[in-house]
Amino acid sequence: MRPRRMLAYLLLVGAAVALTADGIRRLVVADYLGWTIEIVAAVALGVLAYRVRRGRDDRSEA
Repeated sequence: MRPRRMLAYLLLVGAAVALTADGIRRLVVADYLGWTIEIVAAVALGVLAYRVRRGRDDRSEA
């Protein structure tokens, strides 16, 4: 597996784990760690979406 693809999968899995019921409960309780997990998950999903979109744009230009 290519390193970038593996990194994307790891980010996606990390975000999915952070968004489980436990992560949501921490967010509702406004626990500092919960906020940190949610922010990291949101950033990871944003980076993943950007990379996927950029990859599609690169392929369409070729």
